[in-house]
Amino acid sequence: MKSKQKSINPHTYTHTNEKNYAAAAKIFGKLTHQHPDKPEGFLGQARSLDKLADKQRSNSLLSQALQAYKRYLALGDAIADLAQFRAAAERCIERMRFMGHFMQAVAVHQQLIDRFPNEPGVRNELAITYLLQNLLSDAKLVLQKVLRRWPKDGFAQVHYGFVLRQLDRDYKNAVTYLREGINSQASGTQDGRFYFNLGDCLQRLGRQAEAVEVYKRGAALKLFPSAYQRSLYNEPNLRAQPYWTKAETTYATYLNKLELNWRVIRDEALSLLGRRDNFLDEAESLRDTGNWQQFELYSRGQQRFKNCQKAPITCGMIEKFTAASGCRRGQVKFSVMQAGTHVHAHCGPTNCRLRAHLGLVVPKGTHLRVAEEERTWTEGEFLIFDDSFEHEVWHNGTSFRLVLIVDVWHPDLSVHQRRTLSAI
Repeated sequence: MKSKQKSINPHTYTHTNEKNYAAAAKIFGKLTHQHPDKPEGFLGQARSLDKLADKQRSNSLLSQALQAYKRYLALGDAIADLAQFRAAAERCIERMRFMGHFMQAVAVHQQLIDRFPNEPGVRNELAITYLLQNLLSDAKLVLQKVLRRWPKDGFAQVHYGFVLRQLDRDYKNAVTYLREGINSQASGTQDGRFYFNLGDCLQRLGRQAEAVEVYKRGAALKLFPSAYQRSLYNEPNLRAQPYWTKAETTYATYLNKLELNWRVIRDEALSLLGRRDNFLDEAESLRDTGNWQQFELYSRGQQRFKNCQKAPITCGMIEKFTAASGCRRGQVKFSVMQAGTHVHAHCGPTNCRLRAHLGLVVPKGTHLRVAEEERTWTEGEFLIFDDSFEHEVWHNGTSFRLVLIVDVWHPDLSVHQRRTLSAI
C-alpha cells in the first residue's frame, strides 16, 4: 500500500540555504503539475525561486518566480488566507518594479484593489507604480479617487501635492496637500522630497518666511543636510561650503588649462549659438522669467557624441579631465541666458559634485546668489560653487550671458565612491 504524500507548507523553505531553495523549487514545481488548482504549490514555488534569484542574482530565476506568483494570484477566490494573498501580491509588485515590469505590476495592483476595496494603501501603491514610470496624470487620477473616499489620508495627500506641483504647477493647492500630509505624520510622509517641494512651492508663491521654516524643520529631521543645503542624494562627511576656490577643489591644473583656452571655448560656443536648434530650453522649470538655454556635452559621465563633434576643442580638453567627463552625477554644458531672466532659488540633487562656471560672455547686471552670498562672473575665470546649496540667478543686463558649466566629483569622495555611486 502506497503511503499518502505528505503536504508541504510554503513557509518551510523561507530560512534555508541556496541548495535547499533549488530543491524546494523543484518539489513545489511538481506539486503545481499534480495540483494545478491548489495555490500552495505556486506560492511555495514562487517564494523558493524568489529566494534563489536573490542568492544567485539571477533575473532569469526572478522571471520564473514572477510567473509562479502570477499563477498563484490568478487563483483568486481559491485563496482563503487574505493576509497571505496580500503579502504575495505586494512582494510580486516589489519584484516587478525591480525588473521594470511596471505595467504587469498594474494588473497585480488591480487584483489587490478588488480583494481589498476598503484599503486606501493598496490604491496608494498603484499611484507609486505610476509615479515610478513618471506617469503623473495616471497617478493623479488614482490619488484623486483615494482622497475622495479618504480625504485625510496623509500618504495620498503628500503624493497628490507632489503631483500638483510637478504636473500642473499648481503651487497654491500643492502647498495645502503637502502641508496637511506632512502634518499627518502618517507613514511615508516624512520624506525630504515632500519638505523640499513644499518649501519650493511656498518660495514660488512669495511666502519666503514660511518656506524657511519648512526647510529648517526638514533639516532638523535630517532629511537633508541643512536649511540651505537641501540635496537628497548625499554621501556623509563631505565638506560643505557654498563657494570654492580652484585650489580647494584639487583640480586646479585642469581648471587652469580651461581658463587659458577660454577664448577658443567661447568661440566654439558662439558658433553653436549662431545655429538654430542647437541650444535647448532648460527643462526643470527653474526659470521664473526670461530665456535660458543649454547645449549639453557630457551627461552622467557619458559624452554626447554628436554634440561634441560640434565642439571638438572643448570636448577634447574635458575628455582628459576625468573628474568632469566621468562625473556620473553631473554635466558639462554651455549655458546661455538672455537679459531679463530670473532663475528661482533652487538646490541641486546631490552633494557629490561641485559646479564650476567658466565665464565666456559676461555683461554687467548678472548675479548669482549661493546661500547668503552674492557674486558675479568674470570672463576667462571660473566661479565655483556647491549647487546642493540654495542658489538663485538674476540677469538684469542688456545682452546675453554665456558660460561653460563643468560639474566635477566632490574632492572628498573616494575612488570607490566615484566608481560605484549611481548616476543622477
